[in-house]
Amino acid sequence: ILITDIDSLIRKKIDFPNADFGFYHRKSLDTSEKWYKDGSKVAAGLVFINNDAQENASLFLETFKKNLFSFHQEGNWRWMVDQRSLFETYTELKTKYSHLKFDVFSETDLSWDFNEQSHIWTGKGDRKFKNKKYLKEFRKNKKEYQKKLRKILLYNFLGIE
Repeated sequence: ILITDIDSLIRKKIDFPNADFGFYHRKSLDTSEKWYKDGSKVAAGLVFINNDAQENASLFLETFKKNLFSFHQEGNWRWMVDQRSLFETYTELKTKYSHLKFDVFSETDLSWDFNEQSHIWTGKGDRKFKNKKYLKEFRKNKKEYQKKLRKILLYNFLGIE
């Protein structure tokens, strides 16, 4: 299972890690407020769950849900709650389940700056509407998707190859 941001562009074949879970770690925001500092340590835009061991998905979802609801009950339903819950989930899984294997994604896997080497680009903020490099790649992906979809629909509904 690969979780990405909705505005992510999958640009290259992704080789899934040989691990139970994969997370994208990043430098935390430069702030003294723990909520934002911890919430920015793990990016929500790229998470891997190895579903070969089906208990991994259940373990991840239950832990994430518990953390999310805990923040809600504490009145911490605010910006970055998803990332903060993800950080708490990662920390809890890593601490409680030492037998599990974790992989760390890098800028080769995910880029906000549209690095040519990156497998996935994600358009944060206005970048997805204004960055020419991102928009060009978006249009290319959209055109390829529409072409494949048209081919599938013609084959499935009309028997045309």
